[in-house]
Amino acid sequence: MVLAGVVGAVLLTGCGPSNPGPTGTAQPTSSRAGSGAPPLAQPELDTGRFKGSPCGLLTAGQSAQVASGVVGEVWPESILGPSCQWDAGSKPGGLYFSVTINTKSGGLDGIYEMRSGARVFESTQVGAYPAVVTMPEDLRDRGQCVLETAVAKAVTIRVDLTLNGGTHKPADYATPCPRAVKISELVLETLKGGG
Repeated sequence: MVLAGVVGAVLLTGCGPSNPGPTGTAQPTSSRAGSGAPPLAQPELDTGRFKGSPCGLLTAGQSAQVASGVVGEVWPESILGPSCQWDAGSKPGGLYFSVTINTKSGGLDGIYEMRSGARVFESTQVGAYPAVVTMPEDLRDRGQCVLETAVAKAVTIRVDLTLNGGTHKPADYATPCPRAVKISELVLETLKGGG
């Protein structure tokens, strides 16, 4: 499967944290010295309830929005943490993507520390959470994107996405990362309890 190749070729990555202050607001937690990762200034999101069922990170309604309603399947080959993949490759504007609870890369700090091995390393945000598009090769013009979003000090939500090419490739084929951002936004909504 194409997605397995993309994931195998992409850097391992991670996230940054926050601690509730005395008023219940998030206090930015500094990143590891020298990593350059932005601090996580939002409340940490608990991924624990999805470790045994990572496909629950997207509800049926959310899957309808981004994967033509295809049901996700647990991806046991993931070395980064619990993962689920959606294969909507046969649908119009088809795509393959996985969502992984990345617990192995050392959070966003760890990802920033590995940035020297990335051809693509672009800081961004998903909602108010720090994120980074990181890839060892720039394959965005071939419909591929990898996005890591910090949800806790040592945890990121990783979205690996590949859009179908060929004669039926979608109009946004060469700019796939906004789709990865949309998927990540839906996952954060689920983690916050609103999915």
